[in-house]
Amino acid sequence: GSRITVLDLSQNLLDAGGMDMLMDGIVCLNDNLIELDISENPLLQSAGVKELAPFVLHSKLKVLHLSGCNIDSRGMHYLVGNIPRQLELLNMRDNMMTENLNAPVVIVNLLKAAKLRRQNLVIQSSGNSFSDTSRENIILAQMDVSNIL
Repeated sequence: GSRITVLDLSQNLLDAGGMDMLMDGIVCLNDNLIELDISENPLLQSAGVKELAPFVLHSKLKVLHLSGCNIDSRGMHYLVGNIPRQLELLNMRDNMMTENLNAPVVIVNLLKAAKLRRQNLVIQSSGNSFSDTSRENIILAQMDVSNIL
């Protein structure tokens, strides 16, 4: 495998098709990859997350940056069940997520699952259109995960 451990693909105008090719052609061949930055790719959207999610589950990623990619609430649903045990940071800031499809509840549930696995996971979700109550619930769940260690 490759020795690449950090891959920064931010600000590259990647879309779902490009993400599919990248996953097959580059990222899946890099079994040492622990940090992937795809932030600031506004064409990526939730369709790109759908292409990315299966790879994420079988990766060794500890850090995944998806901020500023115009990801809507469906994007969080694509990640459910695809969060690897060793992931420490999921950056979903400044996207298009709303209360639609219960995206904030999905984030809280991912954090609760991480706590049960004793996984120190941080999910950053500021800059999305969540209600104050949802933001508070996410913060409380995040604090709860942080308290396990």
